[in-house]
Amino acid sequence: MALPDLILPQATNNVIQSADIALVGGVAVSIPAYIGAQQGDLVCISWGNMRRAAAVIADVNQDFPVVFLIPDDLTAIGQHALIYDVTDNFDNSVSSDPVTITIE
Repeated sequence: MALPDLILPQATNNVIQSADIALVGGVAVSIPAYIGAQQGDLVCISWGNMRRAAAVIADVNQDFPVVFLIPDDLTAIGQHALIYDVTDNFDNSVSSDPVTITIE
């Protein structure tokens, strides 16, 4: 199963201005619904090589998009890699394609 790309509402061409981060206290990341989503799926977001947040899908009809906020204290100026993964109830895991963003 291929996962859809994550959405970065503050980004333009994968660039986020630090002033936009300050407005909301971090980098907003939105995970759209994916094919085969099931109750109990664990959705995790990683910033750099560290897992930063997770959410469990309770209702596939209401829990999407899954929205995370990467705290502004982790959002230094420069390039950062983001990826998310989904693990189902049978411990099968799949990862999204990585996205590199630049914070200016």
